[in-house]
Amino acid sequence: MKLVGEIVRLQIQIDGLKRGKRPYQTYSTDNIQVVSAMRLTAKGVVGLRNGVEQMDVHHVEHPNSGYRDGFGISLGFTAHYGRMRDRFGGHITEGCAGENVIVATAVPLTLDELAAGLVIVTADGQTIGLERPSIMLPCEPFSRFCLQADDRPPALAMKETLQFLDNGMRGFGVVLVEETAVIHPGDNLFLLD
Repeated sequence: MKLVGEIVRLQIQIDGLKRGKRPYQTYSTDNIQVVSAMRLTAKGVVGLRNGVEQMDVHHVEHPNSGYRDGFGISLGFTAHYGRMRDRFGGHITEGCAGENVIVATAVPLTLDELAAGLVIVTADGQTIGLERPSIMLPCEPFSRFCLQADDRPPALAMKETLQFLDNGMRGFGVVLVEETAVIHPGDNLFLLD
């Protein structure tokens, strides 16, 4: 196994981040909530904060579920956020794209690097398998958020932004191998060989 990095932030979306109706949707980070621990399940994630559980909006059983078929956990990396911040500015903060687990990394990662699978190793030595990584595709509202554009930006600017945010820059989805597990900031993420 090869160390990817330490989990530095856990968060859920208590509701969707896109507001309004297409094609006039906007993007807001107001519904992102940092949590002190996270229960991973096959149906999605549940944030734990001050003894209270809260389902992520992508959990199958959330009342406004935006479940994404194929994965229930999303990963983001600080190196990706650094590249986004370099391109778009300081309003791009860690976690603003809405991933559940943010991992400190020195360099960006690709889908090919994640393809063999991942393992979270908790502080008490428990190993938690994650498999079937997939790219989280960027959307137009998040792209406009990055560009700080209230209206539709020129087509070329939108195309270039969507291309930049693709291929995992915006994050990756994964599937939990186990039935359920609890993770905390400070746990480590590893790549399988």
